[in-house]
Amino acid sequence: MNMFSKELQLMDQNTVKYMMDELQEELDSANTTISTLSEKNASQSDEIARLHKLLAENGIKA
Repeated sequence: MNMFSKELQLMDQNTVKYMMDELQEELDSANTTISTLSEKNASQSDEIARLHKLLAENGIKA
């Protein structure tokens, strides 16, 4: 009986490790997505500022 208990404990530990690894992969993926979106947002903000400046230079109010 004690042997099965140790085996079950090892299986539980392996399951916990597997679940933590899976969650870490999801977190890494989410962080990559956030980083990509942030870069796109910054790029779009820069483009909007450039276009506003161009409009202002040509006497057009935005």
